[in-house]
Amino acid sequence: MRELLSPAAGKPPRKIARPFVADRPTGVSVRDRLRGLTPQDETVLLAVGEHMGRSASTDPAAP
Repeated sequence: MRELLSPAAGKPPRKIARPFVADRPTGVSVRDRLRGLTPQDETVLLAVGEHMGRSASTDPAAP
């Protein structure tokens, strides 16, 4: 029986690692840890959050 070879490297394909479960995301309660914010701080944080939300929901490969 022929051994499968990677056409690019001429080597056998790499072994697939055992599946695993990733940890839950951290930092979801950041709002609770911020104390003593000024109104300007809150305005900036809201603007950054909106920007990050828009960035996360778009496809970076889209034209």
